[in-house]
Amino acid sequence: MTLEPTLFGELGIALAVGTVVFTLVAVPVTVAGVWKAFEKAGEPGWAALVPFYNLWVLCRIGHCATFWFWLSFVPVLNWFALARINVGVADQFVDRGVPFGLAMLVAPWLCWPLLGFAGFEYRVGFDAPTWDESADPA
Repeated sequence: MTLEPTLFGELGIALAVGTVVFTLVAVPVTVAGVWKAFEKAGEPGWAALVPFYNLWVLCRIGHCATFWFWLSFVPVLNWFALARINVGVADQFVDRGVPFGLAMLVAPWLCWPLLGFAGFEYRVGFDAPTWDESADPA
């Protein structure tokens, strides 16, 4: 008895192959973008390859408190921490930090190469305003 491939079997194979191809293209492009963005921020590019240390460097680039680094290891809360870290990093490169920072969380394969290779420049010493600084003094 021979097994005939069914529509769902062929679809599953196509999805698996597509996922592998996408991953083989997206991962090196994303890593290269993070590497270049780290270099733009004055950090070593190789830090993009070191687990945990790259998150620490992201916190430094985004001017995030150490609290956000440690919170990124707590399940469920890590999504909020990573969103905050990405928004902080995006604030240092682009004027629209919140939308771009959230896009970095959802589509890193698109946003990190943009930060690394497009015309975005790291604003040295730029601190995002806190609630107290942005309040109207009047």
